[in-house]
This record gives sequence, C-alpha cells and structure tokens, in this order.
Amino acid sequence: MIESVKTILVISIIVFLNGMPSAMGASHKKKEVEDVSSVETILKKGNALLAEKKYTEALIEYQKGLTLVPDAQGLLYNGGLAAFQAGDYSQALKLWKKLKNLDANDWQVRAKLIQTYQALGKLSDRDEEREALWDLRKSERVISLIRTEYYVREQTEFAGRRIMVSENFELKGEVPTRYVFSVLNEEEQPVYRILLRCDVAMDELDEDLDESEKPLFHLDGYFKDDRHEAYQVYGEEPIYDEVRQTVEKLIEKQVKVGRLP
Repeated sequence: MIESVKTILVISIIVFLNGMPSAMGASHKKKEVEDVSSVETILKKGNALLAEKKYTEALIEYQKGLTLVPDAQGLLYNGGLAAFQAGDYSQALKLWKKLKNLDANDWQVRAKLIQTYQALGKLSDRDEEREALWDLRKSERVISLIRTEYYVREQTEFAGRRIMVSENFELKGEVPTRYVFSVLNEEEQPVYRILLRCDVAMDELDEDLDESEKPLFHLDGYFKDDRHEAYQVYGEEPIYDEVRQTVEKLIEKQVKVGRLP
C-alpha cells in the first residue's frame, strides 16, 4: 500500500533553441541543459526524503526543482505526494492541477485529484473529477487505464487509524466489489477491510430484470485473523458518501471495543 513515486523527470515543455545561430541562443540552450541536470539531482534527493517519510523536507526539494523547470512532471507529481502526506492539501491540489493541464491523459494524477478534493471537502469537484476519470477509461485512449481494475479513491483517517479506500471500475468476478476500505498498520499493511460488494457480476445480469430480482449490495468486514462480519444490506447500490459514513462509525466501534490495534 506504499505510494509509488515518479523516478523519471519527464519534461513536457522545454524549448531547446537548436535553430538559433546567435551566441545568445547557444547560451540559453546550455543553461536549460544545466537546469535539467540539476533538477534530476533534486528529484532523486526529494524521492529519498519522501521514502523516509520526511514529507515537508521532500516538498522543499521538489519546489526548488520547479523554480528551475516549472513543467517537470516528475517534480509536480511527487511534490503533490509530499504535500498531500504533509497535510498541505491546497499545495497538493495546485501541483496536481498543473500536471493534469500538462497531460490530460495522466489518469493517476486524476485519481490524486479525487483524493485531494475529498480531503478539502470539495465534493462537487471530487465528483466531477471522478466522472472525468470514468470517461477517460471509456474512451480507451489510455491503455494502462483500460487494464486497471481499480484506483485509490481516498486516503484519510478514522478514529486515528489510517484508511485507504479503493474503488473498482466494474462489478465483475466471483466477488463483485465496488469499494474496499482498508485499515492500515504502521507497515502500511491492511489489518481490517470493509467491502461493499454485490450478489452477482453486473455483466451477467439480464437487463430485463424487475425490481424484485435485482441484486443486493452487502457491506461486510474481514479481519486479518480470517474473522468475518456482515453489517448491512442495500436494495440498490448506495452512494459513496452514505457508505463512507457507515464505515467510519463501524471502524470507530471496532477501535472502541479493542478489536483493532
């Protein structure tokens, strides 16, 4: 469950003035090459600090690099990670929005924006970004997104426990699942999961089913020691915020009775 970082700089807009015959053009080109070399070093240093969970220090390094090369995608993405983990959601939003404007097909940064809007309580923006992510997947323009079954929708805390929420794009397979709320330990490993799942895969359903035949959705808890608890049944797929509110109360209860470390 550890965050992945960009290890390659990726510069989308740097104009090397190869066609300029003047000394000024050659000088400008040399400076840009030197800036890129410096930024690559900064990126590595920032990544090392990020791996050590020194988020504020990592963000400072990434920002240094962005003063030299403002459109370096690796710095923008990892800078957003550092800011988000440091709790500076406004800065994370600023960096990730700029990255999205540079590469509208970067679905990972769109997922990060969904998480950030959630953290800032900007739910209408969150829903708009989520819809855009779904549309991007349906467009089939991005192969890696087509092959991806889920994305991380939210990172937060309930009752002092770190929570990672993933959302599946499709309800299919032996256990069709929409959301997985994972309670993580200090090693970033899940110790308790709450799943919103469906009775049957949607691609196996008859479109002409009447209301009484439609599948049910279940909210269930799964513990590290293989314990299982059934919590709630829904007659139709509930909205995310409704499920989230219920899950938060369930996790608070589990912490209160001492069933979660």
